[in-house]
Amino acid sequence: MDPTPKLLLEAAARIRQLAQNGLVYSEIEYDRERYGEILALSHRIAALVRDGGAMRWLRARISP
Repeated sequence: MDPTPKLLLEAAARIRQLAQNGLVYSEIEYDRERYGEILALSHRIAALVRDGGAMRWLRARISP
């Protein structure tokens, strides 16, 4: 079994946690906007992994 999807989901979850903390504790609007973008990207990464899109993309890039 390929461990890559699990590792990507774990990374997306950690990125999501960091972004959520940034949104809670940041007092600067610019920073809050960046944390919001990071949060959205973490959700996108997780969705790609869940539907297999990320794995197809990775395989296409590393296949000779």
